[in-house]
Amino acid sequence: MRSVIHVNENFSLEWTLSLSNVGSYLSIDDILSTNQRLPCRVRSPPPKLASLLSGSLPSSTLRKDQKDAGDVEISPGAKVEVPFWLLKSAGNSARHIFQMDLPSIYQESYREVFAANAWVVDLRKKSPYFYSFCCHLAKLSLSEIPAVLSTLEETFKHRLINLMESALNANKGSMLSLTARLEELEQALFRIGRNGRNSIDQWFSRMHERLEASSVGKDVHIHSQNDDVEEAGPEAPSAKRKRLGQNVEGN
Repeated sequence: MRSVIHVNENFSLEWTLSLSNVGSYLSIDDILSTNQRLPCRVRSPPPKLASLLSGSLPSSTLRKDQKDAGDVEISPGAKVEVPFWLLKSAGNSARHIFQMDLPSIYQESYREVFAANAWVVDLRKKSPYFYSFCCHLAKLSLSEIPAVLSTLEETFKHRLINLMESALNANKGSMLSLTARLEELEQALFRIGRNGRNSIDQWFSRMHERLEASSVGKDVHIHSQNDDVEEAGPEAPSAKRKRLGQNVEGN
């Protein structure tokens, strides 16, 4: 779903909400989503990848002579955190280099929390791209994926109801704390709902029916009245000068 909301004639807000674009090379959101690191165990020494993964290793697992070395050796069984894009590329090789674990937000402990009350989870803190990243996980051959997808669907349904209710009824004071807990897709939906509420309020107040002079027209009108006051001169009747002055002040 692609939505374009026109705020006024000079400014528009556009949000792409379709998850069908997951994996798009030109999608900035997808790049940020796949940069999320996943906990893994090394099954076989990664060729020429050790220097990329050494930052996620605890210093206690490295020998003293390796802490400043560019070519760090990672032994099998070591725990590392690997970006998803790298994990996906390495997983396509014939060698099974990594054994991946699900991120904690998708594991059974959190799935139970989502089943109890999905709205209480701070997705912005736990997983800013919760929905789009799960679309990537769905392509992996993991036994827990069906349960994760089922939880994802129910979570979205439950949170969407609360999200739209908040977008329509939340006051300005509570909006900041509310949006700080929403992940990227939810924030876009909230902005769309909020903008729709503002449009409805303007329609009920008949703001769209009011015709106002342009700023250029207002300036010309004020300058013309100022010129009339100057042309009247100090010898003009005081009543006329007073009337012209009041017209200028009223505008």
